[in-house]
Amino acid sequence: MRKQIVQIFHNMIGKRKAVPPVDTDAVIRPEQKDIPVLLSVFDSMADRNNFDKMVNDMICEGHGRGCILVSDLDHFKEVNDIYGHDTGDAVMRNMVSVLYAHFATCACVSRIGGDTFMLWIPEFSYEKAEYVRRQVGRVNDRLLHPDQELPPVSVSVGAAFYEAGDDCRSLGKKANRMLYRVKESGRCGCEIYHNNERTA
Repeated sequence: MRKQIVQIFHNMIGKRKAVPPVDTDAVIRPEQKDIPVLLSVFDSMADRNNFDKMVNDMICEGHGRGCILVSDLDHFKEVNDIYGHDTGDAVMRNMVSVLYAHFATCACVSRIGGDTFMLWIPEFSYEKAEYVRRQVGRVNDRLLHPDQELPPVSVSVGAAFYEAGDDCRSLGKKANRMLYRVKESGRCGCEIYHNNERTA
């Protein structure tokens, strides 16, 4: 029965995009994905105002490098409708944990509403764009094939790298625009903002 439900959900979210070949050096080892530890990421997230302040402080310190990710669970309402809100909460917590684990250099995470989260990755420049895409692909592979008794889900991600004159709010707006492009093009993927151009 569970297999039938999983298949129904796979059909509902559509055919997932291909995930790049796994780079074994970047795979999260079993000891790195201890669920109780990772769940603490969700429980200790910064609120939006503190998140903005931390990011802006790091920008002001002169690093001039960094990346904002805005992530959103795909079809989250359907997850709640099919499996119930307790399972939906577990899915959301797992999504945050998996994202954080695959971007281990994250300085902070914030929930900005519902199932939408923002992550700040310090010291990243646009040269890391392909790395970000690959990691989002690995995140989706994990979420679509969960280790625990959770339904398969996927995540859409928009990203923006720091450019001169940016602050947390302007980076968030750029990343959010990219997030909506992912959703418009079928979800389960990542778009990255750069010089007002869409990247595939």
